[in-house]
Amino acid sequence: MALSTESVRILHAAPDCGIGVWRHFVLIVWRQKPTAESVAALRRTYVQLGRELPDGFWALGAIEAGAPQPEAAERTAIADAMNAAGSQMRGSVVVLEATGFLAATIRTALGAMILLTRAKFPRAFVATLDEAASWMRARAPGVDPHELVERFEEMRSAVRARFA
Repeated sequence: MALSTESVRILHAAPDCGIGVWRHFVLIVWRQKPTAESVAALRRTYVQLGRELPDGFWALGAIEAGAPQPEAAERTAIADAMNAAGSQMRGSVVVLEATGFLAATIRTALGAMILLTRAKFPRAFVATLDEAASWMRARAPGVDPHELVERFEEMRSAVRARFA
C-alpha cells in the first residue's frame, strides 16, 4: 500500500460530521443525523473548491452504521449544497456502511432515485469504501483507490479523535 506525503485537510469536525479535502476529493463522514451547521459547512466546502479547482472535484461520503437517516429538509439542504458546486462537481459516491437486508434495500431505493432524477454528475450509493474507491477509479483520472481509502480513513480517524 502506497503512503502519501499529502495529508487530508480537515475543514469541519463536529459530532455529526467530518469534512476533509485531499487533492481534488471532498471526503465526508456522517456519524450522526446531519445538523444545519454541518450541512452549511459542506456547502461552503463545495463552493470553495468550485472556485479553487477549475477542473472540478469529486465527493466521497460515508454514512456510518447506526447513523439515522436525514429528514427531508436535511436531504434537500445536502442536495442544494451539491448543486451550489455547479459544474465543478464531477461525481459523488456515498457509502452506506450499515449491513443487512434493510441497508441493501435502502441502497437499491437510492440507486433507483438517481435514475429518476436529473443529476448533472454521476452518483452512486455503495456498501463499502473499497466499492466507492473502485467507482472513483473508473471515473476520476489518476486516482489510486487504495490511497483514496487510506486518506478517507485518515480523515475519519482525525474526526473521531476530536470527539472520543
